[in-house]
Amino acid sequence: TVCVGGFGLGGTPETLLEALSENVDEAEDLTVAALTGGVSGRGLGKLIESGKVKRLIASYVGENPTLEHKFLGGELEVELTPQG
Repeated sequence: TVCVGGFGLGGTPETLLEALSENVDEAEDLTVAALTGGVSGRGLGKLIESGKVKRLIASYVGENPTLEHKFLGGELEVELTPQG
């Protein structure tokens, strides 16, 4: 399980997410808890694009078309959790 801090793109651990998406073969079937689903090509969005995320727990997922595609295709579980 990976918990990702930040609000939108500010404060997210870009280096960690980049390393997980590109370099760590053992990182598979991850559950990620974050405020948002990220954006394409960057940070959490890049990790989701890599196919290593099995489940996402988030409050807002509206800015990542890859997330939408994977969710609708049954490749990604999404649990919406309200902020606050």
